[in-house]
Amino acid sequence: MGTMVRARDGASRRRLLVLEALLAASAAVTVGVTARVVYLESLETTNLVWNLFLAWIPLVLALVVYDGARRGWSAGTLATVGLGWLLFLIATVMAIGRIAYWGVSKLRSRPHATDRAAWNGTFRVN
Repeated sequence: MGTMVRARDGASRRRLLVLEALLAASAAVTVGVTARVVYLESLETTNLVWNLFLAWIPLVLALVVYDGARRGWSAGTLATVGLGWLLFLIATVMAIGRIAYWGVSKLRSRPHATDRAAWNGTFRVN
């Protein structure tokens, strides 16, 4: 097996590439929501950016717990950070539920023409 290149903090190159891809996707969503707000002059979907931010928290906390365990942190510290992870993970699942509900109720009731085309093209909802 080959040697894995590690960054300064010990994270693997693969992890850094995944995090960069997730950050790029998050930035694209944020830009898309911003463009929609400017185009429609409506703040209706800005909560999606907040939910996206909240979804990042359990990922970061999971990485902190993983790296902390590898570095020999105490069980109490790991449990504290792990509890924060669990609380934010539950909040993330609830946010996904809200997004799914928003997509079904609001998009079908008053869809904007471009939203409908994007939604149907992406998720094949008729």
